[in-house]
Amino acid sequence: KSIDIDKDVDKTYAQNSLSVSDSSEDLFKRFWNSYPRKVGKDKVESWFKRNKSKINEEFINDLVEAINLQKTSKEWSNIKYIPYPLTWLNRGGWNDELTYSNNPKNYKENLKQKWGDFLNGN
Repeated sequence: KSIDIDKDVDKTYAQNSLSVSDSSEDLFKRFWNSYPRKVGKDKVESWFKRNKSKINEEFINDLVEAINLQKTSKEWSNIKYIPYPLTWLNRGGWNDELTYSNNPKNYKENLKQKWGDFLNGN
């Protein structure tokens, strides 16, 4: 019995593509569930799909941490002042300098150092 290598390769490629897509969807869901303003879900999901080659679990962990921190800021105390999630992502909102009662400057500097060039494609 002969083995059709092309068919096996295609099957493996399709399975790997599905797992990448699934993990991208999981990362989107983690972001979406943590972000307090639920506006423009389809557009945010498209942003995640467009940037899936740059997004990994570490990045999402840091975004969720930044979101949780920003939820404690003076600026985010009223939902009408929380940026739409797509706006926050497009402008690198994780780097925002907000007003906190406990001043987490070291954390913000570390985050900026790690992900400052994300929007520039680096």
